[in-house]
Amino acid sequence: MDLPNESDLTSKEGHASVEFASDDDKSDYPTIFSHPFYNILRFTKNLPPSKNGHSSTAHLNGNKNLVPLSNWDEIMGGYCNWGIPVKTDDSSMYRKMRTQFMYGSMGRNVIPYDPYEQVHRMMAAPLERKMEKYSQSDEFLKGSSQLYVILIELHPNHTKTSGGESIDAMTPQEAKDSRHSPKVWRLVVCHADTNLDSIHDQIIAPAMGWRRHYHGYRFVLPTSGATIGPKHCDAIDMMFQEGYVWDSDKYDLRHALRKPGQKLHYNYDLGDCWRHEITLVGKVDRGSSIGLGFFGKNKFVHDELLRSSFNYRTCCNVDWPLTITKSELLAGAINCPPEDSNGCDGMGNYGTILKRGQSFKPREMGLNWSEHGIENAFDFSLTDHQIRFDEAVSHRKNPTDGKLTYITHHSSDCHGDFRDNLAGKHRKASTSHGGASEILGKKDTSKMCANCLKQQHSNTGLKLFSCGGCKTVKYCGRQCQREHWKRGHKHQCGSAKKKLAEKQEKAGTETKSTCIRHTASGCRYEVVD
Repeated sequence: MDLPNESDLTSKEGHASVEFASDDDKSDYPTIFSHPFYNILRFTKNLPPSKNGHSSTAHLNGNKNLVPLSNWDEIMGGYCNWGIPVKTDDSSMYRKMRTQFMYGSMGRNVIPYDPYEQVHRMMAAPLERKMEKYSQSDEFLKGSSQLYVILIELHPNHTKTSGGESIDAMTPQEAKDSRHSPKVWRLVVCHADTNLDSIHDQIIAPAMGWRRHYHGYRFVLPTSGATIGPKHCDAIDMMFQEGYVWDSDKYDLRHALRKPGQKLHYNYDLGDCWRHEITLVGKVDRGSSIGLGFFGKNKFVHDELLRSSFNYRTCCNVDWPLTITKSELLAGAINCPPEDSNGCDGMGNYGTILKRGQSFKPREMGLNWSEHGIENAFDFSLTDHQIRFDEAVSHRKNPTDGKLTYITHHSSDCHGDFRDNLAGKHRKASTSHGGASEILGKKDTSKMCANCLKQQHSNTGLKLFSCGGCKTVKYCGRQCQREHWKRGHKHQCGSAKKKLAEKQEKAGTETKSTCIRHTASGCRYEVVD
């Protein structure tokens, strides 16, 4: 989805203007913000991406803008910030400090959003209409029965190493190449209609090895800079979230990735800012089989899978051809970085660990490494990652990996730190930030398809119906019901129905039932008074 055109705007949207708290406040923002929005859009689309690390300047009506502006993410190679140009010098930080109480609920004026968010919302309006229109298309609706094969990569800026050093984890030729970066990557299958909040929590986090329910995140569409993230998140790093954000509960993978080869940018931990690139390798109808030829257009994945049997840095335990029926982790290499290690500005872009090789054990053991028993970056266990992945996709709540809630520590004259007031089962968690407790939940499988594991909270528009016999399991469609019947529910249905009848009898509701129809998809029973 590209930046909108002027023709996509209504007359009201095109002539909309930014409200400022005062005339003095205008100087803290790009001068283009004083123009109607159609001029801002025209300016944005004509602003060239910055090159070689130098911010671009731009022209408007023949006058050169003297302030360096950029709407392009140099590291990821795509639009950011809704494509809206922002000042790239230090003045942006001073602006935030000076104007934080001028707008919003704490502002002295009745202007609900600061100028940047106002422009974000102007840009988002036509894009949202495009999203709604696409949601009614045949291509989008077909995706509800498809699975996506996606490649998740940690950006190489986090793993780059110095050229010419001896790196025992690489071949001699790789070590000589100063541009080489060891790749941290995962190959994943997931349902196309999975919303982006669940993609973050139940797909990316367990596949990469990040700690679930710990940090904030954002998705960015690189062709437009549209930003998608959580609307309700109490992670400590959410303080770094700025501007307008679409709700990740309302958009799924089909909105973001439509054609094979398309990319989606993902930032995990808004403080450390671990950047990932997600690529759609291909679409698969559920129940179809794929072989290595499926990855022919993605040379990196194809070559890694082909070499997996003798490449110690790649793990893949798949027997080809593979029948695709549910979400699963297929392959990957190298553990993700330790949590809370300060991203690019911390432990040397993670490359300082990687270049020390397989025998090096860093002192910085992040929460994810300590909980997952990881001691070395290259000590990657695909099996362990698959176990955590299957655990995450099988139910929303995880009793062994709870949601972190931060608790403020008080002085000794106060009565504790109020942990006892937390609802539900919880326990103290050890983090570098301190003052955190885990809220532990029970497994919740009641709103999940028993066969393909789709869940109502994760998959857009999912409707479930119960088995007509035992009433104890649910399915998203007849295909799943038939498959599950053949896989064993045929033998479980009768005993489950018997238990249900006994339960009803104990409750004083005696019922008799008889099988009126026996099919491959299950028994149909008639209840007789």
